[in-house]
Order: sequence, then C-alpha cells, then structure tokens
Amino acid sequence: MSDETGGRIRLFSGAAKGAAALLLAAPLAYSVNLGLVKHKGLPAGPYLTLADLVAAALLVLLAVAALRGGRPRLLRMPPLPAVLLVLWCLTGPLRTDPDVPVGTAAMFKEVVQLFEYLAAGFFVFATAMHDRRTTGLMFDALGVSLTAVAVLALVQYFDPGVTDFMVRGTFGDNSAMSAFLAVGLPLFAASAFTAGSRFRRVWAVALAAAVFCVVLNGWLFAAAFMGMGLLFSLRGPAVGLLGTAALVAACALAFSVLPRDNAARLWETASIYHRDDTGMVPPDWGRKAFVVSARVRNWQAASLAARRRPLVGYGPSAYSNAVRPEFYFDPKFPASTADPAAYDIHVDEPSSFSTYLVLLVEEGLVGLLLFLLLLASGVRWAARAAAAGGTVGLAGSGALGSLAAAFVAGQFTNLLDRGVAFLLAFVLAAAFVLYEYAEGFREEGR
Repeated sequence: MSDETGGRIRLFSGAAKGAAALLLAAPLAYSVNLGLVKHKGLPAGPYLTLADLVAAALLVLLAVAALRGGRPRLLRMPPLPAVLLVLWCLTGPLRTDPDVPVGTAAMFKEVVQLFEYLAAGFFVFATAMHDRRTTGLMFDALGVSLTAVAVLALVQYFDPGVTDFMVRGTFGDNSAMSAFLAVGLPLFAASAFTAGSRFRRVWAVALAAAVFCVVLNGWLFAAAFMGMGLLFSLRGPAVGLLGTAALVAACALAFSVLPRDNAARLWETASIYHRDDTGMVPPDWGRKAFVVSARVRNWQAASLAARRRPLVGYGPSAYSNAVRPEFYFDPKFPASTADPAAYDIHVDEPSSFSTYLVLLVEEGLVGLLLFLLLLASGVRWAARAAAAGGTVGLAGSGALGSLAAAFVAGQFTNLLDRGVAFLLAFVLAAAFVLYEYAEGFREEGR
C-alpha cells in the first residue's frame, strides 16, 4: 500500500473518530457568545460551541480527502430536501415583511446553523459510517452521549433542591433534554441488541430505565414511549405486545417508588388547561380559575402570524418579531374582570414549542414541506432497512422508532436546536447507511 493510499485511509478513519466526537459534543450546552448579532443593544450571538468547532474541522478534513481523490465513493452527499431547505432559507432577505424587522446578520446566522446541522451534519455522519466497524463505533458514541446526559439528569432528579424543569442534564431545560433522549433511545437500543454483546444489552436496558425516569414532559415521554413501542412492534406481534406491556409495568412500578411524582408532572405538562398559579385570578372564581397552557397560546399566536404570509413566511430568525403582536396570556381574562391590565400580559419573547410552527412562520409552507420531506426520506430509508431482516433489519427498526419519536417531539419542542439537531442528522444518516446495507443484501440475494 502506497503512502498516499495510507494517508487517504487515515483521513477517513480520522473522520469516523471525529464524527463520534461530534456526537459526544452535541449535547454540551456551554457556548461562547461571539456578539456579532445585537438584540436591544446587547450581544445576542451567534454562539460557538465545541460541537461547532468539531463539525467545521470534520468538513475541512473530508474536503481535503475529496480534493486528494481519496475514496470519493465513500462521500455521502446530504439529501436533496436538506439542500433545498438551506437554499430556500438563503432567500430570506427577499421574503421579509417591512413590519417585521429582522437583521441580516441574524438571518445569516440561522442559515449557517441550519446548513451545519442538517446538511453538513448528515454529510459528516453518513460519510463517517463507511463500514460496519465505523458504524458500530458511531452507535457506541451515541450510547455514551445519551448515557452521559441521562446520568447527569439522574443526579439532578434525586437532588431535592432541583426543580422538575431544571432536571435537564447538559441542556437548558427538561424539554430539550427529553427530546434528545426520546429521539436517540430507540436507535441505540436496537443497535445494542444487534451487537450480540450482553454488556451492550444490559447497557441499553439501564439507559431506557434512566430515560423514562428523567423525562418529565408528558408529550416527550409519549414520544419516547412511541419510539420504543414501534421498535418492539416491528419485531413481531408477540415481541410488540410483551415489550410494550413490560414497559408499561416497569414505568408504573417505578413511578410508585420514585421520590418525585412523575405521573402528576407528566399529566400537568401534557394538559391543555391548568389551574392558575399566578395569584391573579379572583378567588371567587373557584373551579373556573383555569388558564390555557402557554403551549396552546403560543400555537394560536404562531398560527395567526402564519396566516398573513402562509406560503413564503417572514424569513429566518423572524419568529419572535412576527408572532409577538399576536401573543397574549389568555385573552378571555380582560372581559372577566374590572382590571383588564392585570391579565393583558404581553410576552416579550414568544416560543412556539414546535419545530413545525417555527418553520411555518419563518419559512412558510415551502420550508415546512421541505423539512417534512426530509423526515419522510428518513422514514423511507429506515423502512427499507427494517424490511431486510437480520441485524440490519433490527437496527432499521430502531431508526424508524427514533424517527417516529422525532415526528411527535417536533410538535412540542424545537428539533433544530443545536444538541437535538445534530442527533436528528445522525438518525437520518444512520437510516440512509442502513438502507444502503439492506440494498446490498438484496443485490446479493440474501
């Protein structure tokens, strides 16, 4: 083997290790504010994290490998919907509304981040998994990343001084962490059972137990449950029934002995209405003192804003400015009290809690449909892999479970936040790689 060939092989081997490092760095929330974007006169980003640096280094490494003519067949280009979505976002300055000001720097930051997470992330992960050894390395890195987040969350969970919302692992809050764990768990669990290692199987079971303890958002708990339930069901009716029943029984038993009231917290976070705890509702309202959850009020405000520009949206980073005029705490209060000002609470920074509504407001139906097409492509790849049978089929079932969890979680959190977005790119890349393995098996007649 020539020195040049050996150098190319080392480049791709280094890319695989770097991609594993990217998976480990993705959930780390610490960042440096570069201060290039201003909000109310204060530095507001972009924020540079360790994951950003690793991703940039990997892109350079793979570009060098491609330019040197090294193994071009191993390069996996990002899927067309991801590329088209980035290109559509680049047209943001042409789609702005004069009444909704958005800085050019803020728009550019959003486009760069979307490219980094979905297009570059997919390219790096899919290229890194160029054989079974590196694919196994990536699945192990996924397990380590999920485990590190879950273990830290368990420490926070058993600390009585930490509120439910702040049981967050390395993330900003419980919802972002819950989305990360819910999306990653099915794929890792399936990959652990394909490895034929008792240690990895015990690892997967222990991780699942930790995840269902620390996920305290009702809808994201449902996403994790759905992902695992689909993984069980795809292995056959008996496995589906027994696996789901065992999961229900384990959760019920755990909830009865855990120090926090998980069931009540899950119900509260999944509820559309909840009892007012602001002290602003008159006591004589009695049982009527319920308010619509912040999630529903945000959804309503986002829907009203999207109706004004349904096709093209307002452009990247325009969500808060576009939705703010529509967002108030429960608008029925002013008509029910002599002091409307007490209830007409204007929110400075609305949040939709929804990937789909953020995309609809900022990128319109065009951008939303491109993102859904990207997820649908992942489902198609994973479904073809799941149909192949054997170890590839089991791993494909895990990818399908992760994508199902992502579809649900996308309505209740933003999948395009840094930590979760890199994981979503990895799940899509894994589905594509498994699909390629499945196609190879069919060509070989197996």
